[in-house]
Amino acid sequence: MFAAIPVKCARGHPCSYLQNRVLLGQLHFNLVVGPIVATLVGGLGTLLARWDSHKMRFFIATVAALALSHVANAQKTISFPTEDGGVVFADLYGKGEKGVVLAHGGRFNKESWAKQAERLAASGFEVLAFDFRGYGKSRGPGDATPMDAPLHLDVLAAVRYLRANGAKSVSVVGGSMGGGAAGDASIASEPGEIDRLVFLGASPNRPADKLKSASLYIVARDDANEDGPRLPKIQEQYEKSPQPKQLILLEGSAHAQFLFQTDQAERVMTEILRFLSGNIATTAAASVVRILVRDRASANQNQQDANGIKSPDTSKWTVYRNEKYGFQVKYPENWTVRASKGTPPETIYFGGPYRSVVNPTLTIAIQLNMNPRKLSIEEWFAEQLRAMDTQKLEAKGCSIIGGQRACYFEYANKSGEERSTYTLLHKTDVVSFYYKLGTGDSPNCVAVIDSFRILN
Repeated sequence: MFAAIPVKCARGHPCSYLQNRVLLGQLHFNLVVGPIVATLVGGLGTLLARWDSHKMRFFIATVAALALSHVANAQKTISFPTEDGGVVFADLYGKGEKGVVLAHGGRFNKESWAKQAERLAASGFEVLAFDFRGYGKSRGPGDATPMDAPLHLDVLAAVRYLRANGAKSVSVVGGSMGGGAAGDASIASEPGEIDRLVFLGASPNRPADKLKSASLYIVARDDANEDGPRLPKIQEQYEKSPQPKQLILLEGSAHAQFLFQTDQAERVMTEILRFLSGNIATTAAASVVRILVRDRASANQNQQDANGIKSPDTSKWTVYRNEKYGFQVKYPENWTVRASKGTPPETIYFGGPYRSVVNPTLTIAIQLNMNPRKLSIEEWFAEQLRAMDTQKLEAKGCSIIGGQRACYFEYANKSGEERSTYTLLHKTDVVSFYYKLGTGDSPNCVAVIDSFRILN
């Protein structure tokens, strides 16, 4: 019945479907929920009169809670000025000493952040989702062509509003256009003014080495526009960004806020909360790790795909099941397996036969109680790297194997380049995988590691 209500948005343009749904939701309480609650209370007045006072208070509280639950997320709308004479309109969610500004992409608006804003508010943040100039009621110089306007001033105005109203720290999450503006705002800000930045399918428009905030970049590997893939530019800006920083590469092609419309939405939100909530010292320690998160393949496989190497068919491979330590992997049917004997760590060698013994192509080592504090694999890995001469490492990063996180580094020795990959086994134990790079068996080693599974 509400579909026929004519609603206009910025500069007289018809609202999108999403905008209509948001505006109609605001009408819903006044037109539907309010009258229903009034009818319930009025119609049951006689019944209430017969109850004792305790039951009456309970009933009234219950009805009030039901009514208020519908409007609990209908947040206060505010406005504030920008330094160049503009006015920004925004929605506020939650309360807390940590503030988060949500900066939308070119095809979105402040209402598009509602679900993420509520999640952040429930985690203790005060959240401000705003409309850039030229969107909704927000206005300012250049609002006729927002892409060419000084949008970073809108971000700075939002950050300063939260700080002026009690926030002790403020971070910014920006999608696409909003991410670029957030980066530019960090560059133009005073030191410490913006605590952390989350770039969704975005990077600063200005040189990233000028950023004054810790940064988390999240991008889908195949995200592209008419000019081609976005990843190369984002990766280039990421490499220039000062520490602490992280890069998360997701499977698929969804761009920026569209990631929240995919089956990876929960993963994206979890990573954002982890980054915004973590101790900055811990974040800095983990920042040496370049994180690559994928659904079904590891960073090894990513490189293999990039080099045009065909993945081996593992459908007929043999399953190695280790009941003692509770894991399994698959390996080529012409390989053999040999386990070490003696003192820990227990080592298992996989490879082709050579003079009646296993020529170790891939080595798996189980190191018991190597993680007694039950750190995440990123935190544990960062501690190991701090004790090493990282200048000798060819590469380092993190990925997903067996449905859980793993971290790796590559290094060169007299026999060539090798890769070491680490993941957790039952929280306190560490499983390590070692193999040589650049050999004919490297694709098989990648596939063996990707087949790793923890047994129930």
